[in-house]
Amino acid sequence: MKKLPVLLAYLFTGVLLWSAQPVPYSGKVAINGINFDGEAHFTFALQDKEGKTLWRNGKSKEDTIRVPVTIGRYTVLLGGQGMNVLPPQLFLDHDELYVKVRFDSGDGKGLRHLAPDQLITATPRALVAEVAQTANTVQAGAITKQMLGQDVLSDLNRTVTHNDLSPSIKADLNRTVTASQMAQNTITT
Repeated sequence: MKKLPVLLAYLFTGVLLWSAQPVPYSGKVAINGINFDGEAHFTFALQDKEGKTLWRNGKSKEDTIRVPVTIGRYTVLLGGQGMNVLPPQLFLDHDELYVKVRFDSGDGKGLRHLAPDQLITATPRALVAEVAQTANTVQAGAITKQMLGQDVLSDLNRTVTHNDLSPSIKADLNRTVTASQMAQNTITT
């Protein structure tokens, strides 16, 4: 049962770290009503409802990434693909975020804003919010053994075999104990 708090801390930490992972984003780009096809330079930024930039793909707003576009469609991982990582708290701290996308087709016109900015919807926010709510409301002792799933109970109650032990523990168990290491009168028949 002593393993339960460690197990729960591990699970919550893993999920919280996952929330900072890249977020998929798909879009469409057309020039004068014709779907663009080819590779283009893009910038991505996440802004709050007042238009303040909270994250961008590069160090400056002019840093671009190359993205393949097929029949007008493209997909990127915001916070991945060589971009700046997403701050872990971003979706927890801001209830309304928009993706601002700029696009350069290589036609000499430079970066163009692909308006309107898109509201970030439920996917990353729902995952982060659920974890944050759970992590903030679970009190010590609130989870009982009866609340655990059978798979968790089986794992906690399983027999640890020699193969489960680390090499350092095996070495310690297999070492020779000398008489000088034993306290007097500790071995009885």
